[in-house]
Amino acid sequence: MVAATFPVVLPFVLIGDVGTAKAVSRGVTLAMLFFAGLALGSHATYGRWKAGLIMAALGTGLVGTIIALGG
Repeated sequence: MVAATFPVVLPFVLIGDVGTAKAVSRGVTLAMLFFAGLALGSHATYGRWKAGLIMAALGTGLVGTIIALGG
C-alpha cells in the first residue's frame, strides 16, 4: 500500500505550491491507472490499450467528481 501511494504523495513533498502539487499528483495518479489498465488488459479479454484507456477514463471521472465536490 505504501508503494502505491508514495508516488501520489511525492509531489506534495517536492513542490511548495499546493495547487501545482495537487495537479501533478492527479496526473501521476491517472498515469498509474493507465499503466495498471495496460497490465490488466494483457491478462483479460480486453485489449491492452482499451483497458488502459478505460481505467484512465474512470479515474478522470472520479477526479472530476472530487473537484466538483470541492476537493
